[in-house]
Amino acid sequence: MEFDLRQLKAFICVVDQGGFGAASKVLHLSQAAVSERIARLEDTVGMRLLDRNPREIRAYDVVAGGTALASGRVLVDCGAGIPDGLRCDTDGNLWCGWGGGEGEDGVAVFNPAGTLIGRILMPERTANLCFGGARRTRLFMASSQSIYALYVNAQGATLS
Repeated sequence: MEFDLRQLKAFICVVDQGGFGAASKVLHLSQAAVSERIARLEDTVGMRLLDRNPREIRAYDVVAGGTALASGRVLVDCGAGIPDGLRCDTDGNLWCGWGGGEGEDGVAVFNPAGTLIGRILMPERTANLCFGGARRTRLFMASSQSIYALYVNAQGATLS
């Protein structure tokens, strides 16, 4: 299998940034160009790597020693909301940048079963977010025109 480094870079950026929109800004490409690179990478490896349905958040089981995904299922039906960047806390809750207009824009928090357990309403759509600070208890939220920070009663998860 021969990989195109631009495709791998796009894939890593989409995962790191939590969405195609945020990745396109980092890569200085259109969302369509980022999506095309991911599609070609998926063709190369012979499996779907990312879901593109903006109205649901899907969960998968990682199988075959971490080399494949199985049992895809809808974790969250977003309805009219538009999820964007995603992060997890140490309790397994999913923190999602969220859009959808006044009364929806900000952050939505879901428990591991996919039930909405909290919201942080913002004056504009939150495109990406991350936990930071010494204890990973400060939530940074990036929107179209602003960056916000808020201390929360949760700790961001790390990969280890």
